[in-house]
Amino acid sequence: MESWIKNLMINPIQMISLINVQMINLIRMTIHLIKIKEKKIKKMTRKKNQKHYFVMFSLTY
Repeated sequence: MESWIKNLMINPIQMISLINVQMINLIRMTIHLIKIKEKKIKKMTRKKNQKHYFVMFSLTY
């Protein structure tokens, strides 16, 4: 661990590039997760609507 820190002290440019890569990966992951959540939310609302219709249907009969 300490040797890793020493390496970073010696080579700040490498550290910066590492951080940049990690940031880019993080951003990609978040975008990916947001897209997945949006899909799930769309599916959920569809299911909720179906349930709502079912309740209305059973109430009318």
